[in-house]
Amino acid sequence: ASMPELPAAMVDNLVKTRGWSAKVIKALDLRLQTVRWNKKTEALIRIDNPDRIAIPVHDADGVLQNIRCYKPGDQVKIFSFGPGTGSARLFPALPKDGGVVLVVEGEADCICAIAHGFNAVTQTSKTKYWPADQIKIMAGRDIVIAYDADQPGQKYAKSAAESLSRTAGSVKLLTWPDTMGRMADGTWPDDHGQDLTDFFVRHGKTAGN
Repeated sequence: ASMPELPAAMVDNLVKTRGWSAKVIKALDLRLQTVRWNKKTEALIRIDNPDRIAIPVHDADGVLQNIRCYKPGDQVKIFSFGPGTGSARLFPALPKDGGVVLVVEGEADCICAIAHGFNAVTQTSKTKYWPADQIKIMAGRDIVIAYDADQPGQKYAKSAAESLSRTAGSVKLLTWPDTMGRMADGTWPDDHGQDLTDFFVRHGKTAGN
């Protein structure tokens, strides 16, 4: 409640550079991070020149559990708002009923996927094995995993598939086209590969592709 809505100019830039939409930004209640948490005084401190997006993370009951503070392109691109809030959670907390659930890598890609019409979720931090409560939420669902087109992304995608396949109706790993950075030897880059946002923004693809 201490943080205002994102300025119109920032929204326009996110639509252009991140593939988000004003409608989804509003629906997910994304805000401008104008305060930060001081660990020593345990108080909120006003940020003089706010430039990060506050992404609220709720639990299945709608209770705010964390705020992910995101700045595209920054060296520290995203972090959790305060101590003790950084455990892996689903974002959004529950996928919509019915249809395929697209599991992506990171909040920014998730917001992009939702803006393009997908029923998408992500984890707020990487885990090799998914927690039991999150696996339960995905029980019986048909799942497609679309993690980043690099070695770590593909590694975590396989781990996620192993965890989710215990209860899911089906699990598939998305195969990115070679134009997403596949190298001449057929492998993906060691790190910092392209991702779902690149697919839509850099390559100009649509959900139908």
